[in-house]
Amino acid sequence: MSDTKRTIVADPLALVQGRRARFAWDRRVPLGAPTLFAGTGGIGKSTILAWVIAGLSRGSLPGDLEGIPAGVGIIAGEDDTETTLVPRLQAAEADMDRVWLLNGNATDGKDNWKEHPTIAGHLPQLKEKLTEIGVRVLVVDPVVSMQSGNSKDLSDVRRDLDKFAAIAKELDMALIWVHHFNKGQGHASDRMSGSHAYRDIPRSVLLLAQDEDSGERILSHDKSNYGELQPSVAFAISTAEVPVANGEISQVGRAQYLGESELTVQDIVGREERSLGTTRTAILELAESKGTITPKDVAELLDTSPASARTYLGRLKKSRDLVSDKPGQFRITEIGRVAVSRVAVSRDNVTAQQAQQGNVTPLFPEHDDEETMEMS
Repeated sequence: MSDTKRTIVADPLALVQGRRARFAWDRRVPLGAPTLFAGTGGIGKSTILAWVIAGLSRGSLPGDLEGIPAGVGIIAGEDDTETTLVPRLQAAEADMDRVWLLNGNATDGKDNWKEHPTIAGHLPQLKEKLTEIGVRVLVVDPVVSMQSGNSKDLSDVRRDLDKFAAIAKELDMALIWVHHFNKGQGHASDRMSGSHAYRDIPRSVLLLAQDEDSGERILSHDKSNYGELQPSVAFAISTAEVPVANGEISQVGRAQYLGESELTVQDIVGREERSLGTTRTAILELAESKGTITPKDVAELLDTSPASARTYLGRLKKSRDLVSDKPGQFRITEIGRVAVSRVAVSRDNVTAQQAQQGNVTPLFPEHDDEETMEMS
């Protein structure tokens, strides 16, 4: 049985002196609070973060740490240290003496091993180590790699991230949580995987998307609790060659800052939403196979939020691909069946053509104009 005792403390605000918010990266990444950095996988989030880390380590980013090279900690749940993380930071010209990779260490008798740090298991030890080495900015890529519980459950996410955010305030440290987009729709920030707490808890939210027309990566400031949103900025990503061990060369991505951009992530997302062919087909095929579907079914199919799922279903109902006999339940119509049949025939034709050419691996375009859902 727990011995924890809880009380309520009342602090008179007359005794609290206000202060100016301070930033590791001017008005985008606050000190003493978490920032969420989110975007689609595979478009260069970690490469652009390497640019941010490098600037912080050299003291070259505008903000309250400009001119003060900062210690930066990294908890990396996905990238290999030797082949990816280190060469990428070297390509970004980071001061490697000021960048730290943080891992857990466990001992059981004579056995000793490294383990990935978790919020539940390592937070006190992490706080102690951050203080010891003087870290001013901590990057967690991705944040879910440190969590326990269900990332879609509000209480689970809040339990972990509230504790983590408290350390950022106590240590006056900038905390950058990297997160992924799912396949949802609506506003760009609605595409974040899991609970909406991922957006609610951070004091600043940065979103990243790739402009398919130019190839540029657009970083937009989507939330700020400390004043006006800052303009979007653009990056180009190129391949850099970095000398590594044994005289060999490693090729990694390197981000180049291009300045402010009038294009926003929401502009890019809105452009994508006008082509929903594959999503429409997936939902209709699910409805045809199950008989009736619910927003929960669609949310699980697409790994999106219930709100986004309801939006999809509403538009398919409006286009008469689906009909709703009961609230929250949808079934496919004859119009929807014809659309699914047309896509199936198109797939068969493509596969047959490729087989004749000796290529039996299906390769379909991402969207089909005939099956694109009109967004009205």
